[in-house]
Amino acid sequence: MLQLFTFRFGRLAAFLRLFATGSGFGPMAQGCRQVLLLAAWLLAVQASQGQVPIAAGQTITNQTLSIAEQDVFTFSAAAGQRATIQMSWVSGLIRPVIDLISPAGAVVQSIVGGFQNTARLELVALSTSGTYSIVCRERDGTDVGNYQLNLLLFGAGANQAPMLTAIPDQTVAEFSEIRIAASASDPDPGQMLTYSIDSDFPAGLAINPSTGLISWTPGEAQGPGTYPLTVRVTDSGTPPLSATASFVINVSEVNEPPVITGVTAPSEVRAGELLGITVAASDVDLPIQSLTYVLTGYAVPPNMDGRFNFRVMPNPGGPERYSLVLKARVTDSLGAGSAEREFSIVVNDPRNTPPTISAIPDQQTDMDRSTTRVPFTVGDAETAPASLLVRAASSNPQVVADDGIHIEGNGASRTILVTPAPGATGSAEITVTVTDAGGLAAEEKFTVKVCPCLEPDLEIDLYAVLTIRGLVDQGYQIEYTTDASEPRTWQPLATIVLQQSPQLFIDVSGPAAGRRFYRAKVASPGPAPASAFEHLQALRLAPE
Repeated sequence: MLQLFTFRFGRLAAFLRLFATGSGFGPMAQGCRQVLLLAAWLLAVQASQGQVPIAAGQTITNQTLSIAEQDVFTFSAAAGQRATIQMSWVSGLIRPVIDLISPAGAVVQSIVGGFQNTARLELVALSTSGTYSIVCRERDGTDVGNYQLNLLLFGAGANQAPMLTAIPDQTVAEFSEIRIAASASDPDPGQMLTYSIDSDFPAGLAINPSTGLISWTPGEAQGPGTYPLTVRVTDSGTPPLSATASFVINVSEVNEPPVITGVTAPSEVRAGELLGITVAASDVDLPIQSLTYVLTGYAVPPNMDGRFNFRVMPNPGGPERYSLVLKARVTDSLGAGSAEREFSIVVNDPRNTPPTISAIPDQQTDMDRSTTRVPFTVGDAETAPASLLVRAASSNPQVVADDGIHIEGNGASRTILVTPAPGATGSAEITVTVTDAGGLAAEEKFTVKVCPCLEPDLEIDLYAVLTIRGLVDQGYQIEYTTDASEPRTWQPLATIVLQQSPQLFIDVSGPAAGRRFYRAKVASPGPAPASAFEHLQALRLAPE
């Protein structure tokens, strides 16, 4: 039935169109001719297979058109635009017709296809806005085989660029989120807008392509800084058009306080002992800031590396065991941020008693000669001997300088060695002081007497010549004995004084027979009596 209806109405429409053009019937009035054409078009529309939308720039292919049929294509256009419509087909023996119908139903323009297999309406002016129809129909009672239809629109109604609202410059602080809504509109209804960012943009910044919402939370490394951005919005028209807006985001610096990451300290300490504490901290600010470390709760100077070394001194009036509360504070170089951590150390502070030191006897030595190493002992009830501090000082630096006193050993048993100043004689009082960890001290004093060198040097050679060496202006007594073993009985040989020369020769090769032993000892004149220097006497064996 549909095919029969289409066929009959199509034949009637063809007849009315033929009649309206006067083909075979003679001329007719212009008004009647328009009425007949409109009626023919209405019948043709009813006989068509339906309406197919076609967009500007679109080509519809693989269409067929039978006798008494027509195809109707619709498109939207704006007043002032121009349309170019082209129909191409395969067979060269047919001449189909293209009718362009206005939104009011009037025929805007028609064209009959030529034998070049093409029918073309070129830049037809469209006077009103609305939905236009393109009617493709056969003309000569011949089927139109495979054909294609193409539509182009030009002029004022072409795609128009969207409009993007200007975006003012923005300011945001580090670690704070900024949200900027880009807003755009498009004069062409129904188009989809897509947002993007043209310029290089910082890490973490994002834009929603559908809504235009820009979001960003700058980090520490991104501030302070200035970031120029260009936002673009693009429509979905043909061809797609876009608009841009440029602005700047200024990121301001936010000073983050340092963080104390750890405190290394002993849980207990003995009063007077060295206490070491290390405070570790970090700061995320860029550029890098310097940190100052302060320890409160005890008198300790600040530093730049977090290492504190000090002694908690004994407090005789305080408890013997107490908790020392300390607080570490770290401040950055801008002074706007700091961190604190409190901790405590148990201090053992037993009542302290003074150390002890044994007696040291007086010493006597010759000029330019060191004393022997003299032993002595130190001790303390609270401080280990190795931790006791032992020092010595001289009352007479011209005879014995402080650096001529040497204390050896590091435990309870110590020794002291005294070396007089070069060429010096006389006496010096030496004070030895021992100090414990609690600051208490004990001392011992002794005297070192440095005497001129009075010891004579006695030699005898193979020719029985006795040589005596000593001090000028010093008296010496020469004695001899024939006793080979103790006890010996000494006989005086001579008493001499070394004058002008420190040595004297005595010929002892007389008639005496047997072995003789000789000795020399100090006698008057001189700075001291002979009895005081008997330990310096020399014994020599004379040749037989």
